[in-house]
Formats: sequence, structure tokens, C-alpha cells
Amino acid sequence: MLQRALISLSGKRKDSRRKISPFPPMLEFVSEQKLCDRRVMLEKYIQSIVDIQEYRDTDLVLRFLEVSPLSFVNCSKGLKLKEDCVHKLPSYNYFNKCYCTSTLCLQKRWLILKDSYFVYMKQRGDKVKAKDIDKSEKGRLRLAFSLELSGKNRSWRLCNIFLMDQNFAFKTRTVEQSGQCQLKLYNSLGELVVICQSESRMNDWNNILSSHIYQDGTRDFIQYNRFGSFAPPRSDTQICMFIDGACYMEAVAKAIAQAQNEIFITDWCMHPAVFLRRPVRDNTWRLDMLLHAKAKQGVKIYIMLYKESEFAVKFRSIKVKRWLRSLHSNIHVYRSPRSTRLWSHHEKMVAIDQSVVFLGGIDLCFGRWDTNDHRLQDVHKVAKVQEINTELRRIRSLRKRSRNASRTLGRTSFDFGDIEMHDIGSDSEQMSSNCDNTPKSRRRKLTDAIHRAGDAMRSLMYQMALDRKESQQVLDDQVNPAYCESEWGNYENDSNFIYDNPGYVDDVTTDVVIRKKLAALENLSQAGKRCTWVGQDYVNWSLVEPLAKEHPAVDLVDRTCVPRMPWHDVGCVIEGTAACDISRHFIQRWNQIRARKIKSAPRGSAKRIIQRLVPGLLPSHPCSPWTETKLSTVLVDPRQSTTCTVQALRSVANWSLGIQSAHKKGFRESFRQIFHQNLHTVTIKDVNLDENKHQIGLEKSVLSAYLNTIQEAEHFIYIENQYFVSYILGSLEEYEEAGFSIEDVLEGKCSDKPTSDHLPPSHSSGLVKNRICEAIYLRILRAYNEGRSFRVYIMLPSLTAFKGEVGTSSGTYIHIILKYIRQSLFVGEYALIPRLKQVIPNPEDYVSICSLRTYDEWPDGSIKSELIYVHSKVMIIDDKKMILGSANINDRSMLGFRDSELDIIIESNSDSDLIDGKFNGVNVKIHPFVQRFRRSLMAEFLGMLPKVSRESKHSIHHDLLDDPVADEFFHNLWNGTAVSNGELFGKIFNCIPAAGLLTFRQCVERRNEIPLIRSDREKALELLKEIKGYLVPFYADFLANESLECPVGSIERMIPEVIWT
Repeated sequence: MLQRALISLSGKRKDSRRKISPFPPMLEFVSEQKLCDRRVMLEKYIQSIVDIQEYRDTDLVLRFLEVSPLSFVNCSKGLKLKEDCVHKLPSYNYFNKCYCTSTLCLQKRWLILKDSYFVYMKQRGDKVKAKDIDKSEKGRLRLAFSLELSGKNRSWRLCNIFLMDQNFAFKTRTVEQSGQCQLKLYNSLGELVVICQSESRMNDWNNILSSHIYQDGTRDFIQYNRFGSFAPPRSDTQICMFIDGACYMEAVAKAIAQAQNEIFITDWCMHPAVFLRRPVRDNTWRLDMLLHAKAKQGVKIYIMLYKESEFAVKFRSIKVKRWLRSLHSNIHVYRSPRSTRLWSHHEKMVAIDQSVVFLGGIDLCFGRWDTNDHRLQDVHKVAKVQEINTELRRIRSLRKRSRNASRTLGRTSFDFGDIEMHDIGSDSEQMSSNCDNTPKSRRRKLTDAIHRAGDAMRSLMYQMALDRKESQQVLDDQVNPAYCESEWGNYENDSNFIYDNPGYVDDVTTDVVIRKKLAALENLSQAGKRCTWVGQDYVNWSLVEPLAKEHPAVDLVDRTCVPRMPWHDVGCVIEGTAACDISRHFIQRWNQIRARKIKSAPRGSAKRIIQRLVPGLLPSHPCSPWTETKLSTVLVDPRQSTTCTVQALRSVANWSLGIQSAHKKGFRESFRQIFHQNLHTVTIKDVNLDENKHQIGLEKSVLSAYLNTIQEAEHFIYIENQYFVSYILGSLEEYEEAGFSIEDVLEGKCSDKPTSDHLPPSHSSGLVKNRICEAIYLRILRAYNEGRSFRVYIMLPSLTAFKGEVGTSSGTYIHIILKYIRQSLFVGEYALIPRLKQVIPNPEDYVSICSLRTYDEWPDGSIKSELIYVHSKVMIIDDKKMILGSANINDRSMLGFRDSELDIIIESNSDSDLIDGKFNGVNVKIHPFVQRFRRSLMAEFLGMLPKVSRESKHSIHHDLLDDPVADEFFHNLWNGTAVSNGELFGKIFNCIPAAGLLTFRQCVERRNEIPLIRSDREKALELLKEIKGYLVPFYADFLANESLECPVGSIERMIPEVIWT
């Protein structure tokens, strides 16, 4: 039929048949030698057809060769998989009662099988006119699908992407009534039913899928993974940790500037006018300008924002969306969720080319950028920051993208190599230094030559310098590599300072309309030359909250007398397959939002067409140049990174993934039993198929990872978190009544299923359901029974960052959160300390709960103090494992069906990566990367970092940080420093919270007292020299005599309690 169709198609071309090689004669009895000749003849015949574009682009040829625009995109090991033209059953929302077998109800699609997903597309084009087709062939062609010419008229529309996940299943069947050969595909989001052209084609799909699901790239997402995660552990993942927002945002800016294909960003809160690199010279590194510049270069940018409830938080996300979308057509923005008002998308993630991913607790918004010295004041400088001229100030891409390339489908799967740009980093600094040492006459000639040569010459010189200095370490010799996680590259006093963005395009090339919009924000960069925190970025959350796109250059508080609230946070960057896993989560959410928006628009309407213009996203493998450079081009120093095993974790459910609430598992359960039986890696009882049967798509792997790692801890647990709301739901008596021995309970042997939390079941009716506090409680009891030292460090903010004043009606939100933290740790039947006291005489030997506070001096000589807000979400176990991400310790983040979260767990690739260490005299194995990160955190809080140490140098030996279990460190250094600092801050500044403040009235009286810093400055200055770092206690008795309940009749009283937990 293919031959006849091509002959009929060439009716107008008399010479077309002469260009086609002869078709082999009909099959006959021939020798083996002639079979080879026939094979060669057939190959020449097909090649001659492909050589003619008119024939090559026809439907029949494409279907015969099984090729499409995505055939060779993201092919595993260079192999193309199955694809075919099928008919898709329409949505049952429109045809829920249609039993018609007519093709009028079917939708023609092109189905493509990739490594771990399906793509189905729709072909568009001009059909062959009837007069161009021989009459004898007209009927047959109509039955076999009409021919469509390609050429310039053909286009392919991406309909949807069907990801394989842990609910994936497939089956084939032939419908008796209609004779349809159906292929049914299932995943967490629903099912896809397609009709194959024949039974043989249906069997082809069945055979290839039956073997394909056991391949490495596919099995990873279908099989059961540790902690019930959607992705398996990935070894040899390049990773770097960041302490505080300055180094994190600087690395994010560098990575965005080097993006080649696409950028994914999802944030709980975003302010486009935030500067990512400082000190500010111009608008080069402002977030919106950076994204605008990359979009102009053809990079596709996809942003998902949390659609906030205005009665709770006022982010103005709708204005952020409109602003970003107005910058360029390559910037696409979605807000989610559409209807849920109780829960939020709490993820913070930036992905570059699906090869490099940043995540943690840091949003790209005002108030997050901070350094480890946590300054309180930032009064405008009288003189501007001196700008340093360089000859390599800005480098554009080596060559422009073609117009057609920027319109390519989705842009997600194509490994384009037509943008070659890297961050200048240390090499530009060295080149600038070399230019400064060159005689003026020679320097002028060199500069003139570079300007005459243009962009290409400057880029070539830059690339030569990059290749020559790629491995050079750029940290100052005085910087201790043990604490390099908190280093950031823009040193204000660096004589070789250069401030370049190789991905930035000058404003002069910007469209006129955009230039007018950007002109309103030009004063941001001017203010940035006089201060570090510009406009609303200078924020004290207890007084006011910044508003996106609402006069970002205007100060919200009087910075001459009001301190900013410092922000302590942590983040990380990973490269490799683990980064692809995190990007896959983004893609899953993005595509589901896109599909929902298309379906919600009326058919045939302009709104539906507009929604289809937003590209769908395809999962991809790590691409160049990231596979070669790893993280070297985004870090200050290569010593900051290492290779570890990293596994992606998340908290998601039907609302956050966009799954229909009425969606059921059905056929999937039996399919997965067969799959795991054939896999021979886990048993059916290990898979625990019934664990989440009440809700398909529910994943709480973050909670499972926390519970399992806590119970596996042998020596210490270190936790930093914004909240700690977790109850002890069971008791030792209940465990025994349930038939569990105390030994099994303490050792976590209450379940033989890896997906379980290993805790005995509890029938407690407590409001808080996550059992992290209970896992810590049982682990401490086990250490006590064994007579072994065990330490738990918990770092929390002294007060939550809500607008209001403690002890007044404006502080209701602060009181509510404090109430649940106290019920989790200090007061009541569910709290950790009271439950420990029932068994252990001195729980303080095992648990330390602390906060952070600092002080600063203004240019007029006044000295003020403010708490440092702990916003990080990290847990370190025995210097061997670490969990990091966006999840708080509360039910909102941990239960899965509330807030959506993204975390990772980090551990060594193998035991050979571990080194010897000692904890309280016991020989242990530790991971040097995890230990270095934990040391950096503790050194910052204890004032042992060079930038943190004040005038009085304290003789603290750094080796003490190696053993956080030893009594000398835990009692004398850590707790001793916290108690001493707390007393000093209280004496000097009359700080709140403080010890002994049991009532609201006492808080008011404390505020009315004149602090020592004002009544006796000399004495206060002497006492300030005794403060070491930032560490202070978290006061257990603060407001102990107050109920902290919402006032009767208040709006807060009407809010469900689950909102706060």
C-alpha cells in the first residue's frame, strides 16, 4: 500500500518515479545469496523514498518508519523506542454515556514511548486533495488514514505527557462488540486508553512494554523505592551546601546566567526585584532582569508560584505573575493551587537545564539574602560604592539562537548547544589583575583591539582564560576550607573585584515597552550602591512584611533606628541524575496544571488556544556543559563540593499533584504484585501496597526518612527547623498492652515493612499526628537504658516571624505557634521533656534546645539587638547522614496531604568514603562532607568563624567541634555558651523572650525598663565583649503562666486548629 500511495501521490511529477529505486519483486523461492540481494534492493528503495522530501514527510512513510520530531530526543543509550499512530478515547467528561464504536468519537494521536514516560501528539497539516489521488486508491487511503503533506504546513501539537510512576500499569484487550484493540495505560494521575490499528500492533506494544518496564531508566520510577519515595537513591551525585542566603543566591545567579535550554523555578514566595549578587553595581543581577536577559537569548523559563490565601498571607503573587510574563514571551508562569485554601505549595527549587538543581529553605524573595555575620544595620552610605571598570564587563552569547530554534516544541527535551557561556568567576578577576599590571600604552592597544574585534574576540579570550584557570582555587588563603560552605564570592574590599554576568544583555537592546517598565525600578540599583539591603529587602518581620511589586525601592522601616531581622537558612545544589528526579517532580506538577487549564477552557474558545500555547515539559537527562563542568562554574571554590548518594523526597497528595479526588487504584494493585514478583528485588509484603490505599498519589517520604534516620542514629541528632510541632502519641504502657516488648519498641522493631515508620500503632486522639518527637523520645530512652551518651540538638527561632508584639493583641499568631511548640517540647502529656522526666532524672543531659540572637552598632553609636530567625530545615545524624529541604517539622509539611514539600537525604556512596572519628571516646565512621557542614553551622553559632568573631577573641579550640557528643562540648561549650549569652543579652538589652518572663504583664514591664546599654553604656560595652557568637537558650518557661489561646470572638479563633499544626 505504501508503494501504491506514493505512486498516486506523484501524479503531477513525471520524473518522480525515476528517482525511486526499483521495488523488489514479489516473494519467491530464492537462494540465500539472492535474499541478500533483495535486502539491498529493499534498502535502496526505502532510501530513495526518504531522499525525496515530498514523500519523506507523508503520513504513511512516517508511520512506516515510526519517526516524529521527538523520535531521537532523550533516547536511552541512543536507542529509539516504540511509537505509532493510534486513536485515543476522548475524555469521559464529555462522552460519559457514549457507547458508540464510530471513529467520530475517537481522536487521532501519535503515541511515543520514551525511557520513563509516554508522549502523545497531534499532527496538523494540509490533506492531499482528492484530485491528486488516483480514483482507484481513494477508498483505500480513506480507510488507512488520509495522507498529509509536511513541508512548511505541517505542525505537531504536544497534547500531553504520561509519566510512569509507582502506580503505573498497562494492559491490552480486544473489545468483543467493536473489535477494538485497546491499550490501557495507568499512572497516579489517571488512565490513557488508545486503540491500535490492528491486533498485531497491540501485541507489539504489549511485548515491548513487558520488557521495557524492567530496564534501569524505567524501573527506577515504577519499583518501590526506599521511604516510599518516587525516585531511588542516586550515587555519585555532585553536591555543595550553602549556609545563609548570600552564597546560595550567588550560586543561583551564576547558574541562571549559564542556562542553555530551560529554567524551572518554584517558590512559596517570590519577589522579582531581589538582587541575587551583592554589593549592587547595576541591575545586572536583579532576578527579573536576569530572567529577562536569558529569555531574550531563547532560554525557556517556567515558574510555579504559590497562589496564596489573601486572608493569611499577602504575597501579591498575581502581580508577580503579570510582571514576569510581561517581560518576555519565553517566561511562563503558573499559580497553584486553584481551589485549596488551607494548604500551600511550600517547595523552594531552581532547576537549570534539568542538570543542576538548587533546593532548601530559601525563597528568592526579600529578606532572605544574608551573610554569616548577620548584620542588623544597613544605613545608607554617604558616598557611593566605587565602581571598578573592566574590559570584560559583559559577555554575550557567542552566537544568537535562530528564530525557529526558540519555537521548538517544549524546548525541554532538546540538547541544544548553541549557547556557550560560563560564569567568569576567578578567571575574570585574574584577567582584570593582569590588565592592571600591564603598561598603560599596551593596555590601551589591547583594549582597542578587543573592542574592534567585538563580542567574538572577547568571548574567545574569556574562554581561553576559563580553560586555563578552571581548577584554580579562588578562596582567600586566610579562609579555612573547613568552613567554606558559608563563603560567598563578592568581597566588597577585593581590589580585583569584577562584577560580570556573561548571560546578561545590555538594557539598550531591550524593547521600548520593557524599557519603560524597567525604568520605574532603576532607582533600585542606585540605592544598591549605597546599601546592601535595598528598599523592602531591609525588613523586620515582627513590624512589617514586604509586598511584591509594591514600591520595592521604598524602605518599610526607618533603617536609621530600626534593626532588620537577620535570616539564617541553608540550601544546597546538586548535579546529576538526582537533579533530573527533582526536575521530574516539577514537570509532573507543571503538566498537570497545564492540562487542567486547557480542559477547563471551553472547547474552541480563544482561552483554550491561549492555554495550549504554554509548552508542555518533557523529562530529560543531564546535558552539556553541566556533565563536563559539574558545579565548578557556579561555586566560589571547588573544595566546596563532593560526591554523595542523594535521594529525592517529597510530601505530595492528590491536591498538590492535581489528581482527581475520586480516582481509584483498581487494576494497578494486581499489576504491581506481578511486577514485583518478576523484579526479584523486594517481596510483596515489603511493598506494602495497602499502606496508602485510601488516597492514590499520597507520598510522605520526607516523614518516613525522618523517622527511619532518627531511629538509626547511634550518637547524636542535630536539627535546625523553623517549627517543631510534633507529639508523643504513645506510651510505654500502651506499647506493652498492644503486645510489643519495650526492647523491640526502643530498637524500632515494631514493623517488618520498610514503608512503615517502625513505631507501634497508637490510638491517641492528639491533634498533631506526625511522630517525629516520639521517635526522638524512644531513641533517647534506648540510649538511657544502654547507659550510652546520646545528644539531641534542636535549633529554633526564639519567636515566629509574624507581624505583631508578644503580650499584645497584635501578637496572636506568635502566641499560637509558641503554644504548639511548648506542647511539643516542654508542657503537657505529649511533650518531650516531661515524658523524659518520667524515666530520666536529667533530660538536659540528652537534649539541648537553643535559638540565635545578635547585636550591632549604628553609625551614630547606638547599639541594638535582635533575634536571628532560624528558617533552615535540616537534620544531621552521626555526621553520616543529612536531610535537607523545605519541610518543617509539623503536620503541614510531614503528612503529605497538606503542604507540598521537597527534600533530599544525603549519605556516603559507600563505606570507603567514610573516615575514622571519635565520639565521646568511641571509634566511629563519619562522612567528612557531612561533618564539615555540621562544624560550619556550630562554628558560626559559637562565634568561631573569622567573620563572626568580634573584637574579643575567645580561646575556643576548633578541634572541640569534631566531637559533639563529648561532655566538654555539649555541657561546657554549647550549653554553657548559650546560657552565658542569654544572660548577657538580657542584662544589656532587656530582650524578649528571656528567662523569668512568665506572663504578658511581665513582658510589658520589661519593655518599659531602661536597658543597660542606655543607662550605663560603659558597663554594657564591657559585657558585650563577653558575648560569644549568637547562641542563646530557647526559654522553656517563657509565658508559662499564659494559656496562649486565641481570644474569644477573634478571627483567629474561627480558623481551624490544623492550620497551625
